[in-house]
Amino acid sequence: MRKPKSIKITSRSSSITNAFIQAIIPVRTWTEAEMDGALAIFGQERPRLFCVYCGDKASDWDHLRPLVRNKMPTGYIHELRNYVPSCNTCNQSKGGSDWEVWFRSETANSPTRRRVTELDLKLQRLKLYVDWGKVTPLILSKLCDENSLDAYFDVLKEIQDDLVKAQLLASELQRTIQKSLNAVSEA
Repeated sequence: MRKPKSIKITSRSSSITNAFIQAIIPVRTWTEAEMDGALAIFGQERPRLFCVYCGDKASDWDHLRPLVRNKMPTGYIHELRNYVPSCNTCNQSKGGSDWEVWFRSETANSPTRRRVTELDLKLQRLKLYVDWGKVTPLILSKLCDENSLDAYFDVLKEIQDDLVKAQLLASELQRTIQKSLNAVSEA
């Protein structure tokens, strides 16, 4: 069993960044017929969905192209043409990576590393899906007032700076509390 570690406030920075970005990313709705057409590219039908990367039972909808990269929006959005059925193992392993680079890599839990069967067929279907989707990233600054977008990300920067300040205070408080606890224990 692992020894408990102190949690750092700053370790939540990427979660806050992702939440900030996802809060402004639009959702394009789709019809059931569109979903059925998309799934047909992978040879699948609802309700039994399988991970397009490895073939295990699907538990997630993975963004084929990530919404966030290097703490900034990529321009891709929530839309059927950017979603694929995935298992949690593949979704977590891929993270924000380029799907094809990850798929072919020896990264932990990638289909290539796991020696998944029919890799070429899965890769071919993914490429067909990409061609079918014709998804291009949006340039968010052209879709809204650029000053408003800058102001929004300035707020994120302030929050991240405040997280660093809070962590410094937390570390000092933790040391003080630990000293006091040690003194009480020794008495």
